[in-house]
Amino acid sequence: MSIINFHRLDIFKVIYETKSISDASKILKLTQPTVSRHLRYFEDTLKFKLFTTQKGRLHPTWEAHQLYRESKVAFDQLERVEQLVGELKYGGSDPLRVTSTPSILTNLIIPRVTSELKKQYPDQVFAFELGYSMQQLSAVRAGYVDIGFIAGRADLMDFKVDHLISDKFVAVVPKNHDLAAEKVFRLEFLEDYETIMPPEALPFGSYFFEELNRREIKPKVTITCRGVDTAMRFVEEMECCAIVNAVSAALLIGERQKIMPLEVDLTFSVQAIRPLQAAHREVSESFIARVKSQLQALDYAMP
Repeated sequence: MSIINFHRLDIFKVIYETKSISDASKILKLTQPTVSRHLRYFEDTLKFKLFTTQKGRLHPTWEAHQLYRESKVAFDQLERVEQLVGELKYGGSDPLRVTSTPSILTNLIIPRVTSELKKQYPDQVFAFELGYSMQQLSAVRAGYVDIGFIAGRADLMDFKVDHLISDKFVAVVPKNHDLAAEKVFRLEFLEDYETIMPPEALPFGSYFFEELNRREIKPKVTITCRGVDTAMRFVEEMECCAIVNAVSAALLIGERQKIMPLEVDLTFSVQAIRPLQAAHREVSESFIARVKSQLQALDYAMP
């Protein structure tokens, strides 16, 4: 059984630093008799004196000097632990590192979510980076970022994955385009009409090109574009078509543009990814949950 009572050790520390029972009692918010009693019990337990009295003042003994020197290390460490607990409770100094492709997430959702979380975790540091799908996969896998957001189909066996929403491919065409009168966008149209396409090398684009290859369709592509907002601007400027995701299209559609469903339903998942062995972290869980909630609450209609 330990002979050290932490409460009494704390009382000893305050008495040592003030050299006064009266001053110590004020700091500890205890009565003077209570402080004196704890000191006496502590000395009885230790089997040696900690203070002598000279002219009404307390003077530490040699043993008290040694005990204070060692116990101060413990109290300093405890203070650091308490500081850490406070940081963890309100976010902490370790940044939450997030990466996403340029999209509705980065332009709308992530700023909203971060603003909400800063109220809950005022001391939390956030670090955001733009990164395309393959960059995100590498960064998350290596532990350089805590959360990535990816759309399309990819090998995610070595990641912790959270499904956020389902999305699908659609076509965007100018209202004055030859195809604007069509009810659906047939994939064969891609062989005859200039269309802005997602890069085939990305998980988002590779899924679409797999379908084209399966149908032996060779699209007329001279421009590929990673960002949906940029693709939509190309549609406006060049009066051409674009293949984009439905959620972004519905939120970014211009007055002179039209969203057309494809003849085939090419649905995919928008996901949050984290390192497979990532420890539970409340702020990470909250961030992903809020992004999911914000995405599901978006006011859009799937064509």
